[in-house]
Amino acid sequence: MFRRKKYIFAVKKSHRGRNIILGILAILVVIGVAALVVYPVLRPINYSVTVEAGSDGVDAAAFRKNSQSEEPIQLLWESIGEPDWSVPGDYQVKVLYGGKEYTGTVRVADTVAPAAEAREVTWFVDDEGSPQPMDFVADVKDVTDVTAEYKEEPDMTQLGSQEVTVILIDGGDNRTEIVSKLTITDDQQPPVIYGAADRLTYLGTATPLDDGIAVVDDRDEAPALSVDASAVNFNEKGTYPVIYTAVDRAGNTTKVETTLTVSYFRESAVDADKLNAAVDGLLAQIVDDSMTAEEKCRAVYDWAKANVAWSTSGSDRTAWTKEAYRAIRWKAGDSFTTSALFHGCMIRLGYQDMMVQRSGSLYYWNLVNLGDGWYHVDCGRGSSAVTEPVFLMTDQELAKCSAEAGNGFYDFDSTLYPAASAR
Repeated sequence: MFRRKKYIFAVKKSHRGRNIILGILAILVVIGVAALVVYPVLRPINYSVTVEAGSDGVDAAAFRKNSQSEEPIQLLWESIGEPDWSVPGDYQVKVLYGGKEYTGTVRVADTVAPAAEAREVTWFVDDEGSPQPMDFVADVKDVTDVTAEYKEEPDMTQLGSQEVTVILIDGGDNRTEIVSKLTITDDQQPPVIYGAADRLTYLGTATPLDDGIAVVDDRDEAPALSVDASAVNFNEKGTYPVIYTAVDRAGNTTKVETTLTVSYFRESAVDADKLNAAVDGLLAQIVDDSMTAEEKCRAVYDWAKANVAWSTSGSDRTAWTKEAYRAIRWKAGDSFTTSALFHGCMIRLGYQDMMVQRSGSLYYWNLVNLGDGWYHVDCGRGSSAVTEPVFLMTDQELAKCSAEAGNGFYDFDSTLYPAASAR
């Protein structure tokens, strides 16, 4: 019995050091836990402040625990500078308060889902690829970058209309569903040929038959144009057929048949070579390769406005080349003269141009395409009632000028010309 008690006492004694260590560790744990609980309570500033992404920044006062305190508080971003407030994330900052420096965190959170307008899409069976999710939305609003994905892939083999749901996802993983419509169809609309009309030339004088011609298609930006003048004999007086053919990429075709009359040469006529030499001489003085297309166009407009005096003697409307040459050589003429001058210069510069005639009148101006759509230009005398220059105007802008001038000054048959609506 005595031995058994001695044995028990011996075991307790052998674990005494370990028990002391465990006790010390337990005390340290208690102190640590107490520090974690008590210190934040006693700490005079908040550990973290949250602001919405896209805000103008963070108010330093938000770090004060005591909102009634007026003691100065300052945020020190040190060398890294303030964060991008549109990018969600946690950003550390030094907080100077009560004479002490603390470490705080500014959390930029994105809690607002993106917004957008639905945009319907028409897709043609011969289009390459397929529409992308972003094609179905417009005017996307969010402070972070937004991506898009289909809720369910559209069926690109189904002709007709179908509903398409696009999911917008912003930088904070907020999501918005936008419901739109996809219409898959065939292209059956042929291109339209503008400017194809009966023409006049003179014996022995070949004339370009594609100047002043425009081809517009609802889908194809550059439909092919061909001119069949194989029946024309420039060395024999007569009237010959000329056929203009336009084909879009879907194979839709438009044909317009016109005539070319070859007449006796008149001494007053000006052939293409003579006109081109005069135009090149003028352009060498007023434009250079450093100019943009619009700047070159403006230079021709300004020169015509400043140098071609208005003449009441009338112009020869059967020969635009003659009137263009007259504007350069004699610096006088009417609206047909200035329109012909502008027409010749634009063609020589490599741009598309058409001379436009006012409805029921002999007033002329131009429609020019510098590569980004058609626009109206009037470098003639114009109307004194119009308060702004008619230079690269859309149809709508020109109609406003026409109303301002009164008497339908710029009224014209819009079916004869390509629409000027691009901006």
